[in-house]
Amino acid sequence: MVSWWRNPFLRVHVGGAVACAFYVWLATQADVGEARGGLALALVVGWLMTGWAAAATSESRSLRQAVVVWALAFRLAGVGTEPTWEDDYHRYLWDGYQTLTTGNPYAEAPAHFFGRDDGMPVAVARQLDGINHPHLTTVYSPVPQAVFAAAAALAPGSFLVLKLLLLLIEAVGWWSLRRVLGWRGWVLAWWCPLAVTEFAFAGHPEAIGVATMAMALAMWQRGRAGRCGAWVALATATKPLGAVMAPFAVGRFGWAAIVGGVTVWAACYVPWWAQGTTAEWPALRFMAGYFEYNSTGYALLALVLPTKAAHMTAAALVVGFGGWTWVNWMRGDRGGWPPYASILGVAFLCAPVMNPWYALWLLPIMTVRPTGWGIGVLLAVPLAYTHGWGDPGGAGTNYTHPAWTRPLEIVVVLGAMWWARRWPRTD
Repeated sequence: MVSWWRNPFLRVHVGGAVACAFYVWLATQADVGEARGGLALALVVGWLMTGWAAAATSESRSLRQAVVVWALAFRLAGVGTEPTWEDDYHRYLWDGYQTLTTGNPYAEAPAHFFGRDDGMPVAVARQLDGINHPHLTTVYSPVPQAVFAAAAALAPGSFLVLKLLLLLIEAVGWWSLRRVLGWRGWVLAWWCPLAVTEFAFAGHPEAIGVATMAMALAMWQRGRAGRCGAWVALATATKPLGAVMAPFAVGRFGWAAIVGGVTVWAACYVPWWAQGTTAEWPALRFMAGYFEYNSTGYALLALVLPTKAAHMTAAALVVGFGGWTWVNWMRGDRGGWPPYASILGVAFLCAPVMNPWYALWLLPIMTVRPTGWGIGVLLAVPLAYTHGWGDPGGAGTNYTHPAWTRPLEIVVVLGAMWWARRWPRTD
């Protein structure tokens, strides 16, 4: 007889109820001036409950459905919030309105519209006032822009409507992998606390990246060459990080993946090129060249190299490692899951900017091919929200981290790697 402690039914429902209680509590704190302490507590409890539920293996269909029901409850807890620890959502809502009214969110920076009376709705004007770096054009790619525009068509300036669309897209992505995921992968996919807080609370469009990568993996598993290439292209047109899977799709499927991918990718960008803009690339280049946040490997390079040389060296390390990984994979069995996670890991290590939500690009492959370091990154990167802690100006004026933040991130990743070696694999 299974003890009550290892009973899957109790683990799912008790774990879900406890985690949900903390997400509800976080929702009551989200609009407080300093809510990051509540965010930290909700993430810690969420991860503990996720691990506890995943530890008791179950193949019960009803329990898998219960996991999804609790996941929906977690997200509903945060869907009505406007979190004080994040303000990127103002840009999403502004971009969607610009696409509807001008046809091109890339043409003019938000600062161009300051002081103008264009008859915009009050809700949209409020978003314009909240945009960070308003002198820059948008850094968001064509696929997110389509979702932003769809939300604006339904309700201009409504963060709630945009979040609901993003959560629907995320759910479709996980549903596409339902025949692939074992119990632990299923729980991780739906309960990952970083996904809950970044999608349901902060409304980050990484939900689209997660869904498109999940779809690409589903097509990979089914051997659908053209469809796999198309979903990889959509992931790439969501954020350039999606391109990390492209060489593996081409290596396995050949021309079918190339034709499907290039066709879809071009369809995403041609409308913006035809209007004389280069989409997100100007803002992306500026951000890559001048911003630094939560860097690790790049920070070490920048200690000994000039800024430009540090950027070039970091890029060369990522490309070199990616090429080495691909060549080794091409020499072996190409039928398993594509080993792109390690390339993303090196990219995150070398990146000048590493925001917490970037790590969610690892989540789809972690659900089917988990690694200790990958789970460790998902656990560790929310520590980036400690920026400004201990400074009188706080998060609003200081994006410098305490001296202990990055060492602690590394310790968490190493600890997860150590634990993974001791964790019994059952799926």
